[in-house]
Amino acid sequence: MTMSKKEYLKEMEEALRLWTDRIEELTAETKVAKPERQQELQSLIDVIVENKNFMEMQMKAIMK
Repeated sequence: MTMSKKEYLKEMEEALRLWTDRIEELTAETKVAKPERQQELQSLIDVIVENKNFMEMQMKAIMK
């Protein structure tokens, strides 16, 4: 069974919301973490942001 465009976009929006929430959590954790942990967390944040940006570009392309 295939997903409709509307359903797919809704699913992507939910994933983006979850990623945004996770970025906020990690950012808060980074502020109180030890320096070596801060680097690790920042790397994770960077990967999530990169994926989030890619998904946002895909959504814009789909909406055109």
